[in-house]
Amino acid sequence: MPAFLWAILILVLSELPGKNFSEFDFSFLAFLKLDKIIKPDKIVHMYLYCVQVFFLISGLSNQNSLKFLKKNPVIISILLSGLYGYLMEILQRDFFIGRSYDIKDVLANVTGSFIGWFVYLFYIKKISKE
Repeated sequence: MPAFLWAILILVLSELPGKNFSEFDFSFLAFLKLDKIIKPDKIVHMYLYCVQVFFLISGLSNQNSLKFLKKNPVIISILLSGLYGYLMEILQRDFFIGRSYDIKDVLANVTGSFIGWFVYLFYIKKISKE
């Protein structure tokens, strides 16, 4: 359920015109000297899809209805999240007013998906120690 709700949040945010996000302060990127390497909107993309994959892996790992999903939660989660990110870019290009397709956003989505996998691994390792 959290992954589904998070997907709806991503859909809503993807539909909003880009000018709505220009007010956010990403000055911490300059402090970390990342502002020349990573644009602020790509950080947002990575975060959204990181959380998406974390929720998907958690949900698929803990469900008992479909063995295939339970046995392969990582690959399925990364594929679903990557496809969903690509779909959002297509929707932005073709249907959402004030939005456009950007291959760099797709790459940020996929990068965030892999980061979500690593965050999940770290989380599981930490939980198993407790």
